[in-house]
Amino acid sequence: MNESFGEVVKYIPDDEVERLPELITRAQQQLFDVSVTKTTRYRFCPPYEGHYAFVDVVVRPFNQVSYPCFNVIVEYQLCCTTVDHDSHANDYFKVKIQEVYDTYIRPVQRKFDDGW
Repeated sequence: MNESFGEVVKYIPDDEVERLPELITRAQQQLFDVSVTKTTRYRFCPPYEGHYAFVDVVVRPFNQVSYPCFNVIVEYQLCCTTVDHDSHANDYFKVKIQEVYDTYIRPVQRKFDDGW
């Protein structure tokens, strides 16, 4: 975990991303802490057939009445133009990003199935 520019940066290691199928099969979550005062940026790189996506999930807290709420933004960059034009790869990465969010982050329940 690093702190820079007023935000907390947490790296989700490759082995944690690779453990997703096991955790999902057992319906287990291993949620990381989310700051209610600072922006938290989660970074990870899911693999796909020798390629990668570089992913940032940015969680920005704000207060609504007496409880914290979160604005969540997903940003990702594919490793190369070969994958950029592969619809199967793009679909795979979207599913993997959703799985990482649901298993490790999830300050609020949200689906990223449209509006990307």
